[in-house]
Amino acid sequence: MIGHSILHGGPGLSSLSPAVFSSLIGQDEEHVCLQDCPDTDLREIIQELDGDDDLSQSQTSKMNDLCLSWDLPFFNTENRRWLAEKVLVHAVLGRRREQLRQLRRGLKDSGLMPLLKERPDALNIIFPQASKIFVTPEMILDRIVWPSDSDTESDDGLDISTKCSVTAYLREYIESGTSDELLELLKFWVGWAVLPQHLYVKVKKVSMPTAVTCFETLKIPGHYLSYREFKMDLAAAVSTTDSGFGLV
Repeated sequence: MIGHSILHGGPGLSSLSPAVFSSLIGQDEEHVCLQDCPDTDLREIIQELDGDDDLSQSQTSKMNDLCLSWDLPFFNTENRRWLAEKVLVHAVLGRRREQLRQLRRGLKDSGLMPLLKERPDALNIIFPQASKIFVTPEMILDRIVWPSDSDTESDDGLDISTKCSVTAYLREYIESGTSDELLELLKFWVGWAVLPQHLYVKVKKVSMPTAVTCFETLKIPGHYLSYREFKMDLAAAVSTTDSGFGLV
């Protein structure tokens, strides 16, 4: 799936932690850090273990229950630091050993693994890191396929002047946006923070901006008479990405 996506201009597999990435491609594993652990409950336990404060009875009980389920020795004052490291490594890599094995096999079968080893510069394309993703207005505008006057199927009978007015508002929104704001718009638009080959815009008779993420299409209403009203509604719609997968 990753290879198919890359070959057809789709996104790579983003947001892999450095430790998972190193393990995946068979490099020497980097030091696993707390930020690599996606489970907030486990982060709290690891922070407690790695700290200097005495653990309460309930904290110790929770820690020992976790150690029992992961075949680790029970907590004591002598093994505290060692146990914190073992819990962290298991939380990041050990629990995902089978998934990593399957993914590594898929990379080999698809021919991507030899590519990664021969061309390290391809790593950031296939496995883009979210922290390094930077989006400019030009990057988005260059990929937009705007509605045209002949696009009668998508405009619900709206005239060309209405489409031009509303799409001009969208252009202004993009041109004035920061990188973080544009990343949020992109996630609302296509479901991820990686630019596809094309971004489609449709002007529709709908009440609020919506996104059909599978088809990389942003549907914007044609009833706006001012940029301020348009910006408020689009910003409200974009803010739903944390809980609504890009849909209002």
